[in-house]
Amino acid sequence: MRVAILVVIPLWLSLATAQALAKDAPPPAPAPAPASAAAPATLRIAAVGDVMAHRLQLVAAWNPACKCHDFRSVFAQVKDELSAADLAIGNFETTLPGKDFTGYPRFGSPDALAVALADAGFDVLTTVNNHALDRDGEGIVRTLEVLKKLGLVRLGTFADDADYARRRVTLVERNGLRIAMLAYTEMTNMIPTPAGVYVNRISPALLTEDLALARRKKPDVIMVFLHFGEQYQRAPNARQRATVELAFREGADVVLGSHPHVLQPYELRTIKDRFGREKPRLVAWSLGNFVSNYRMRFADGSAILHFSLVRDAAGVTVPTDVSYTPIWTYGERDGDKVRFHVLPIERFADNASAALKLPGKALRRMLLSLADTEALLGPRDAAATRARASR
Repeated sequence: MRVAILVVIPLWLSLATAQALAKDAPPPAPAPAPASAAAPATLRIAAVGDVMAHRLQLVAAWNPACKCHDFRSVFAQVKDELSAADLAIGNFETTLPGKDFTGYPRFGSPDALAVALADAGFDVLTTVNNHALDRDGEGIVRTLEVLKKLGLVRLGTFADDADYARRRVTLVERNGLRIAMLAYTEMTNMIPTPAGVYVNRISPALLTEDLALARRKKPDVIMVFLHFGEQYQRAPNARQRATVELAFREGADVVLGSHPHVLQPYELRTIKDRFGREKPRLVAWSLGNFVSNYRMRFADGSAILHFSLVRDAAGVTVPTDVSYTPIWTYGERDGDKVRFHVLPIERFADNASAALKLPGKALRRMLLSLADTEALLGPRDAAATRARASR
């Protein structure tokens, strides 16, 4: 599948400050009026959290036969599910420097990682996160170049003034629906942004301004991606809540979060924005790690979040049919290497798959991850989510 500012604020602004900033901003663009006779349309989305590449993952992907890296086997077990979505979205929490590859603390990955993600079915990657500047401005520019050549939509970082002007609000069109996408990060690990490149930082003023620009483009849906929150915390904090409330008030329809490296809940709620439009809106506070070398409980597993964007005959588009697939990253011992696999847990829970057999300890850890995920997110099917949202 393929689809055809920088404001640095060291301390979080309160919601009251955000409202004051909004008063000083230029008059907002009006909310788009629904089309009078729109054709019904549906778009199915699969969204995941952080794509990371720690040192052991780099070692595991090295193929001495070709003297190259190959990550495709990592995603082989979820490729069908990702490819079946109309749009597959993830957070690319590394850079592509082209040489001198490293893991934590300043990530730099081979281009082969991006190639494998494209092969697995990804369409959109957010590149704005606390590791976006790990290889400075050159890393920003080259990462964007590689992802563009692979046909992937990039969100939240920009190579220069022209790139920022062109992609500040990114429009993705699929199945007759137009989606405006915006992405931001809370931090860049205290690495300053070099002159010439742009990294979207979360600020109430910028978010308000960008959402006004997005509304002017009259999309069917506005999606906002936020890299925020506290690491390893399984519930959103007050700053996360204030930022998401602001986004919904200014017209966002879907907000997807990342950064804590663990799952946080998702909510499908009926919310009225300041333009008087009351309709269901979706927030996933944190989608956790999609792939990484985190072995600690809660960080080694997460979920693929599925939902539909549905436009009715009146021209109103809403998120609906929310469900999820629990996943777990398995580090398979192969001699002196560890081979990584992102596993859809249900398919491997009985350990009867011919593709991969898990030893007892790994199986128990995977099933514990499944129990943790279900306890946090609740029932997996869309009908249960709708019932929960209606209460």
